[in-house]
Amino acid sequence: MTLGFKANLHHPDGTGFSAAIQPFVTLPTGRASVGAGDWGAGIVAPVTFDLNETLNLQFTPELDAAVDQDANGRHLAYRGALGLAVKLGKSVSSTVELQTIRDEDPSGKTTQWLASLGLAWLPNHDLQIDVGAAAGLDREAPDAEFYAGISRQF
Repeated sequence: MTLGFKANLHHPDGTGFSAAIQPFVTLPTGRASVGAGDWGAGIVAPVTFDLNETLNLQFTPELDAAVDQDANGRHLAYRGALGLAVKLGKSVSSTVELQTIRDEDPSGKTTQWLASLGLAWLPNHDLQIDVGAAAGLDREAPDAEFYAGISRQF
């Protein structure tokens, strides 16, 4: 289970230059086959900048105290995603991203590179629905990942 919140620091409507922080903690609620076995924590700090009315540059760094693979302690893990969002209409946008993930687990350090393409729809001001896919660009990255999500602004 992941608990966290997002605090907007500048331009919460996402216009111009926008920045936020999202601290979180993960709790060991699942069995060994699906859970990490210990608590972890981290922080995400998304930043965006409107290049014009259609294009938006995005950077999302993350720093984690990730649970060791043997569930006995934590280690440093960090990632960054650089993306370009394109408005396709009033309520639809698409994003292309390049992401790198570094995991310093004592059982073996890994670095992954991924490219992704996503689509977002805003049916109203407070709700966003996302779908997308990522492709691994190196041997340590998964071949393919698919995702879907729903976000609601409070």
